[in-house]
Amino acid sequence: MPDTILITELQNQLALMQAKLDALQEDKVEMQSRIDHLLAELKLSKSQKYGKKSEKAPRGTFNEAEQHKTTEPPKHHKKGK
Repeated sequence: MPDTILITELQNQLALMQAKLDALQEDKVEMQSRIDHLLAELKLSKSQKYGKKSEKAPRGTFNEAEQHKTTEPPKHHKKGK
């Protein structure tokens, strides 16, 4: 009789551990999916930040200041003494 109690107890522990293992494996799959999603978001963010720019300056200008250059001379103010 004591042997059957011990076997039943061991079977219960095995069932409990198997349930815990199944739960941990489900958690692992969910976490790996989340990690993959976050890595994809990070890759996209980096490519948007550091990737090639779609905006290009018009040809013939060195910088934005040259694009807005006016032909009229600047107005000078008289300095008072």
